[in-house]
Amino acid sequence: MMNYFIQKINPGTLDIVVRKINPNSDQDEQNGQENQQSQKENFVEEPPFFADSDSLSCDITVRLPIHHIPIHQKRLKIKFLGIITNLIDGNVTVFSKDVKKIDEPLTITKTRTFNFDFNNVKFPYDTFHGHLFKITYEIFTRLERSNGSMTETKEITARSAPVHLSINNRIKKIAMGLSGVIGVECSLNKEEYDLTDTIVGSVKFLFVNAVIVSARVALIQLERWQHTVLGQENARTITDIEILDGDILKGEQVPFRIFLKKLEIPPTCESIESFYSIKYVLRIFVRSTTNHEFFGSLPIGIHRISKPDA
Repeated sequence: MMNYFIQKINPGTLDIVVRKINPNSDQDEQNGQENQQSQKENFVEEPPFFADSDSLSCDITVRLPIHHIPIHQKRLKIKFLGIITNLIDGNVTVFSKDVKKIDEPLTITKTRTFNFDFNNVKFPYDTFHGHLFKITYEIFTRLERSNGSMTETKEITARSAPVHLSINNRIKKIAMGLSGVIGVECSLNKEEYDLTDTIVGSVKFLFVNAVIVSARVALIQLERWQHTVLGQENARTITDIEILDGDILKGEQVPFRIFLKKLEIPPTCESIESFYSIKYVLRIFVRSTTNHEFFGSLPIGIHRISKPDA
């Protein structure tokens, strides 16, 4: 009876370590087997992120409760889960799932580590923590005992596969302004960008009949979910550049650059499980001393583009 209460108060712990399996190793299938020290050369220590089609090695360490009371294990189950959580209504969508388990009963009398492999895991979307929804990948473990269960969850960061996309260098333009007051034209060097590219653009002031006090260029992330008639959009400023430096004259052209590589943002995704999307626009804001403020938007695509083999 005393052991029962001790395990209720302190049931022991589960620890999860996730590593990438070295693609050049000859790692054999060993789900549920105890991890051996000699196998370490087959692994890459947990990276900052996992890439699409990586193979994962998960070590589940079971530690005994206080006074080292044995754990009578009925079943040990581990799940790899890809999850979208709607942060507005709490709805959860599981878009990816893989399960490994040990069904036979075991009596654990000391700390033990069990290894489970998930081979060629697909990460269709980047890990994303937004305002309306989040995309997460988790390793969930449950150890079932005769007197209850122990659970533990570990979240991992992932990136989706590069896409094959031919980027043209067609210049993209937008004209905007206030009739008779200000006329502005914004130009970009292309419409689609790689996540490592630099956006090169310029803002040309076609005519200026007011004193401009602020002119800014901002990269905006548009996060959206839509289900039947319900929907919501959130605009988040990723980076904001003030391009005004003194008085602006008619015909003056102001260049700007945005270095995408430094921003660590997910790629454009038009349809995430049919209900969600992540898009980007470049937005130009101009404000005059008469408090006339206006803006224009240029939609752009930002992608993780596969590089041709050298």
